[in-house]
Amino acid sequence: MEQEPFDLVVEASASKVRDAATLERVAGAYAFVYGWRVTVREGAFDGTEGAPTAGPPPYDVYELSPVKAFAFGIDAAMTFVPTRWRF
Repeated sequence: MEQEPFDLVVEASASKVRDAATLERVAGAYAFVYGWRVTVREGAFDGTEGAPTAGPPPYDVYELSPVKAFAFGIDAAMTFVPTRWRF
């Protein structure tokens, strides 16, 4: 079923990830999806290329635990009913 475009807002708690195995898994995903290769060092990402919008390394990684999400339709006819989810 196709829906009109909508804006999505997610409320979540965030916690810093320090586990090396998890960081390595996330680093692999970044390399695969974005081609951005980073090294896991001292509980954070370190990359030679850097992230232009984030400043110089190291980069902390955060895990988000969603609590609520809201969707709001953005079409002019207002055919999408605002929706809320709780996790």
